[in-house]
Order: sequence, then structure tokens, then C-alpha cells
Amino acid sequence: MTKAEYKKFLTICRERGIENHPQRTDFKTGGLVGSVEVVDCVPSSPSYWFHGRYGFVLRHAKPERFRAIKEGLNLLEPEPAFLSQSTVRLPKRSPITEQELEDIKATVRRAESHLLEQNALVAKLQNVLAVKKGHTREQNLAERALLWLEVGQNQSRNLNEPAYKEAILKATERQDHRFFVRLGRILGTKPYTPKHVKEITPPKKLEWFLVRHWAEKRDGLPELFYLTPKGLADVVLHHQKVKVTQDALVKMRQRHGLKPSRRAKLVPEIRGGKLKFPQLDK
Repeated sequence: MTKAEYKKFLTICRERGIENHPQRTDFKTGGLVGSVEVVDCVPSSPSYWFHGRYGFVLRHAKPERFRAIKEGLNLLEPEPAFLSQSTVRLPKRSPITEQELEDIKATVRRAESHLLEQNALVAKLQNVLAVKKGHTREQNLAERALLWLEVGQNQSRNLNEPAYKEAILKATERQDHRFFVRLGRILGTKPYTPKHVKEITPPKKLEWFLVRHWAEKRDGLPELFYLTPKGLADVVLHHQKVKVTQDALVKMRQRHGLKPSRRAKLVPEIRGGKLKFPQLDK
């Protein structure tokens, strides 16, 4: 332990009112001191120990006798012979409940809905932007109203809503026949469905892969919510041929609101160039 590290340790002891603490020479470093279960990775926390961009949520921490281990400062997987000497065992986890699984699937449905709507809006906006150039404020308002009628969330298409009423009134005042022709065509068609959206816009491949495989077994893969961040990165690399960092995948999962499992995690193994998944501890 360096002098700076020990000084920081003393500061923590003073803040916590700890008077009986070990001396610097009493600390043993470079070895195993206990076991803990990592249950989540979060971007913020009220914990005193949180610092940096991300932090691990830990539980079931148990101390054990110190044993030296020659490994680097990072997440690692000790040799089986080393682990077999451990005197601490984490409690066996119970299977995921139906309610927990339904909660995870609900986040998938919301994420898929968001991606579908996002893709539809992007595709239609690209068509509208070219038409908007040089238009007046009233014409831009009309274009937005028609766009929202076609691909927006309001599937009832209630023309009595203020935004639609204003656009129709302005179009009538300027005798915009083109507006009413397009309005009639839109009202004569059914609202957009996921099938229509997928036909007019190419999906975001990696995000769709994550969402579609998150809570459903597909393409020889288990539900992705069971995987650790590293396992998820391995799956993306081998299945999608895309190298993505663990941090980027965690951010993507959080951005789409996909809920991970807080129970046993699957860690894929690479055998013969292929991914293999050990039996999930249920």
C-alpha cells in the first residue's frame, strides 16, 4: 500500500469515526480477501464509494483468509484449482419468477415500440425536409400536421385537436389544394403498423438485435438479459461481427430501458471458434 493510499484510508476512518484501524504495515496486498456477488452496473449511486462513470452494485460480501494471487488489477477468472480452495460459497440462486420475467419482457415491448416509432419518424422526416425548404410558417405547420397524422402516436386521427384544426384553417385561408389532396390520401389509408415501418426503413441492426434477443431465445442464443456485459460483448462480436465495448452495450441497454436479470448470469465460453453457454444456475 502506498503512502497516498494509506492517507486516503485514514481520511475515510476519520469521516466514519473509526479509531481502531490497522497500521500501514499491517495491510496485505496482491491477493484474495473475500467473495462478493456483482448484481448490476449503474451510471450513478448515492453510495460513498461511487466514483467515475460507472459503478458495480455488490451484495453477499463475505470475507475469507488472505491468499496471494498473481493476477492483474481488473475483473478476472481465477484458475479452478484456486477457486476450489475457497471457503466461501455464494448462496444458490432461485429461478427467475414469472413476474420478474414479465417485467423484463415489458421493457422489451416498450423498447421495440420506441424503435419502430423512431424509425418511422426519421424516414418520413427525411422526405418532408426536402419539401419544407422555402415554405412559409403556415406551410411548415401543415407539413408537420400531415406527418404526425401519418406516422404519429395518435392512431385515432382526431381532426378536432388544436394542431390539426389550425393547420386545416390556415390551408383553407391560403386555398392550399395540395394540402387537402394529401390529407384525403392519408385519411384514406390505415395508420402505420410495425410491418409498414420495417418496409420503409432499414432497422438499426445492433439495437434491433439487442431488443429482439433480450427476452427470447433466438438463433441458438439464450435470452440476452442473462448475460454479463462481457458475455454480451462476446455474443455481439461472434454473432453480429461487430466489436463493441462493454460500456457501449451497457449504455445502449440503459438508453432503451432494457431490464437485466439480477439473478445468476451466463458467461459464454469460446470453444473451437464458437460460443458455448454453460448451464444456467437456476
